[in-house]
Amino acid sequence: MATSAVASPNFRRIRRCPRVLTIGARYDRMMEAFGGKGWYVEDPRHLRSALDQAMDFAGPALVNVKLHHAAGRKPQEFGWLTT
Repeated sequence: MATSAVASPNFRRIRRCPRVLTIGARYDRMMEAFGGKGWYVEDPRHLRSALDQAMDFAGPALVNVKLHHAAGRKPQEFGWLTT
């Protein structure tokens, strides 16, 4: 018998909102798991190449760019953009 996520005993421990980006998550690998192509960029010098390859790819593509955790953020007009 399958158990739904709601009935799972672990449900209450999983409190991450699905709209939150997780630091260190490999979204590029997630894209590949779903049949697309992903690129992971840590060095800004490699960003243009990754973007060009993603644009040339004939399917779903994602470029995952690692940002510094303490990088400044510009003020957002809408509060939901920063929550």
